[in-house]
Amino acid sequence: MSAPQENSCISCAAPLQGKYCHSCGEKVVDASDFSLFALLGRAFSSITNLDAKFYKTVRSLLFKPGELSLAFIEGRRKAFMSPFQIFLLSSVFFFFFIANTDIFYAPAKWFFLGGNNTTAELKVVAEETAAERNLSLEEFSVLYDQTVIANSKLTILLIAPFFALFLYAFGRRQMPELGKHVVVAVHIFAFLLIIFVLHSKFMRWLPYNFNRWWFIIPIQSVFWVYTAATLKTAWQRGWVNAFLLSTVLTFIFGFLIGLHRYFISFYTLHSL
Repeated sequence: MSAPQENSCISCAAPLQGKYCHSCGEKVVDASDFSLFALLGRAFSSITNLDAKFYKTVRSLLFKPGELSLAFIEGRRKAFMSPFQIFLLSSVFFFFFIANTDIFYAPAKWFFLGGNNTTAELKVVAEETAAERNLSLEEFSVLYDQTVIANSKLTILLIAPFFALFLYAFGRRQMPELGKHVVVAVHIFAFLLIIFVLHSKFMRWLPYNFNRWWFIIPIQSVFWVYTAATLKTAWQRGWVNAFLLSTVLTFIFGFLIGLHRYFISFYTLHSL
């Protein structure tokens, strides 16, 4: 490949018509770019632009349901973080603060050590695997819990595309492209992860010990309202229609979480 000419872009060789390449956006470098003032200014600009984009993204995600999805679908993307960047940060936020909360997996005490979901077959599998590893059942349960938490971190993103399939089934007239529904699903899931953390911390601050329904019902209610508002904005549905669809989707999403919870726990137990 021949070297680019002096009046062409150094990156893509397109003809230059100013200080920036119209094809790839590369800037023409000159001596002033390496002055201390220019370097400090660029560093400050990078930090403030990142902070502004992060703040605007989180604000829209939490308080303007559907706006991020609609902006991304319409091509207004420069001012916001991408859907998968948002989901990654939400996942890190979730697992950093409440990694041991058994929302996306079944811990050993419930799965095979005598909890409500325990079956004789699962306990036999756990005892046999523990014996093969020369571990007591208690030691094996610790290994299982550590592994299932790690596995759940790697697989919770899979819930989003499955949820997107249901969104597509209900909204393909408004959005015939499946990828657009994936974007909506990722934003809804990212919001839910943040709400899980905030509600969990709020429950721990209360001076009373509540049963699990005090955690589940508020989360489901918030998810129901948020999803309805998202459908109204992204799909341009009326409120009544949006809430009716959100009712169905709330139960579907709960089912997907439960399915993931059992599958990842079952897989972990049988893979150790």
